[in-house]
Amino acid sequence: LPAGLQSADTRPETTCFPLEKRSFFVMVSDGVADAFPEETILMQEIARLSRQNSPRQLASSLVASAKQQKGNRAWDDMTVIAAKVIEA
Repeated sequence: LPAGLQSADTRPETTCFPLEKRSFFVMVSDGVADAFPEETILMQEIARLSRQNSPRQLASSLVASAKQQKGNRAWDDMTVIAAKVIEA
């Protein structure tokens, strides 16, 4: 559930996995995810953008790409958080 909408007895689900040096960690809102017709296409776009960009550039370019998928307009909230692992 979104922050602030969870009940007191709700525990968040957690997942742990290792990140390697120079890996990107990317979180997107449903507005970005739903702009792409398939999750595979979204993942391919993230992989393509992460090869050459900083986290800031990746986030900005991914929002622009999501808008392009929807006729160059933001049709919902479109948020991307990107971080790069600098030490493993």
